[in-house]
Amino acid sequence: MCQGEDVARNENARLEALGKEATEKEKDMITTLELVIEAYCRGIQFEPISLEKSGADRFKLSEEGHLIPPFTSLNGMGATAAKAIVDAREEGEFRTIDDFCTRAKVSKTTLEQMRRLHILDGMPESMQMSLF
Repeated sequence: MCQGEDVARNENARLEALGKEATEKEKDMITTLELVIEAYCRGIQFEPISLEKSGADRFKLSEEGHLIPPFTSLNGMGATAAKAIVDAREEGEFRTIDDFCTRAKVSKTTLEQMRRLHILDGMPESMQMSLF
């Protein structure tokens, strides 16, 4: 949804082409993509999911007036896992990816998806220092 209207339209067309072969999850995604396309048509912009700003299951409005998607918009992220991230964030800033994984109790699959989407960019892996 944060990659622009063309990407949303292409993904929507791909999923609609599946027809009866589409899973329930894919059918739900079609509905979401239709809403995203409508938002783009109305001039609404999206920001990427943010470890610091995203809510668990509701969109938030940025200072610039853009929508910030919730963690539940990540493929496979349930409400419980999303709430765990927000709860851990409220305890204090995540200092490292190890700290994030430990406190938020995210799965390896979720962690890899967050890496692919650059949500964790700029965060060190751990507090371990490499001497060589």
